[in-house]
Amino acid sequence: LWQAIGWIVGMQHRVHGIENQVADGPRVIVVNHQSALDIPATYASFGLLVWFLKPILIDRSNRNDSIHKLHDAAKIVKKDQVSVIIFPEGTRGDGKTGLLPFKRGAFHLAVEAQVPIQPVVIAPYSWLDISNRVARGGICDIFILPSISTIGMIASDVALLTDNVRKKMSDVFMSSLPSNV
Repeated sequence: LWQAIGWIVGMQHRVHGIENQVADGPRVIVVNHQSALDIPATYASFGLLVWFLKPILIDRSNRNDSIHKLHDAAKIVKKDQVSVIIFPEGTRGDGKTGLLPFKRGAFHLAVEAQVPIQPVVIAPYSWLDISNRVARGGICDIFILPSISTIGMIASDVALLTDNVRKKMSDVFMSSLPSNV
């Protein structure tokens, strides 16, 4: 379904850094979030992995519920050796002014499960007018950044880890803005 939606709006994918994908084992994949089209873009990067993921819906207004769900997810990642994809901004950004601040849940999950973080940046959809919901079709550039180990990290490392990952992703995102191409 999501792949068909990408095709309908004329979205083509160009994946950069495929060699950075973690080959085996579970990971926490963090992806910036601009629109519903991020789902077919993520599919283009990780293929069948996306089909096997079960959504974990987080109620951002209920902090305790969010924490509980992320602890449960960490247990599943460790026990079942599965990966999760999280949009750490917590909501969609406008794709024009940079990434939103990151929530720490994905990073707590990765540290608790002691699995690597796989940052993925979806470049701005310069061909998509989100406010008017008009797609002219175009190329979606997806950047898979080198994975970041969390082995040996503890909860007190999460804030710095979050900031470091956001900085790396933001640098790639900002360099891919149309005015910088």
